[in-house]
Amino acid sequence: MIRQPVYLITEHEAHSNDLLDHTKVSEFKLYPDAYVNDMGASKQFAIFGKIYNSAKVVRLLGEWDAKYLGFSDYDTSKPKNNRYPITMRRVHRGRTDFYVVISKDGTVNVG
Repeated sequence: MIRQPVYLITEHEAHSNDLLDHTKVSEFKLYPDAYVNDMGASKQFAIFGKIYNSAKVVRLLGEWDAKYLGFSDYDTSKPKNNRYPITMRRVHRGRTDFYVVISKDGTVNVG
């Protein structure tokens, strides 16, 4: 397991007087010392029922919530680049585990 900084990214609608404006705004929090581990094929199959090119489990102390995760290559000035949707979130006795599926070329492997 590697310890590294991780960005927890959430989205919410921007506050606007226009009722038809559903623009999403990203917010991020930096978690400075997350445990990040690559998932092997057997663990991926046990959790997802599938095997992907790349998947990670990110463990944080405390209870956290996010829609996306960003790793060291995440650029906060371009909030939609290099962020990965959280496939699964699990909370266990004072810690939160996020499971993220990443394909070989760096894009998200859906399905």
